[in-house]
Amino acid sequence: MDVLVATRTVHESAAACDHLADRDGVERVVGVGVAPADDPVAARDAGEALTVLEVRLAGLDVTTAVREGDAVAVVREAVAEHGVDEVVVAEGFAEVDGLPSAVDTPIAVAEDPATGG
Repeated sequence: MDVLVATRTVHESAAACDHLADRDGVERVVGVGVAPADDPVAARDAGEALTVLEVRLAGLDVTTAVREGDAVAVVREAVAEHGVDEVVVAEGFAEVDGLPSAVDTPIAVAEDPATGG
């Protein structure tokens, strides 16, 4: 199974990694760090979030990239580009307006212990 993890923070990435640790059959993970355009702090945070994926999922085929722009558009484009079977996001990211209806790919929501979820 190929999975896209959309993340903005190290906490969201950790939640996604915890979620994926309980899953069988995951072979490839595409990590997309999402940041608003022209926000260097958010882009840095997204890059650090991707490092969490690379370290914690080291046994899998993991590719990562930071993408700037509208979160829904970034996820939609990444899903189309990589042809993944599922999208994994943390609870806070799942609340982004329009995300559930933006892609035809199933979305799994990982509980984020940092936010009490």
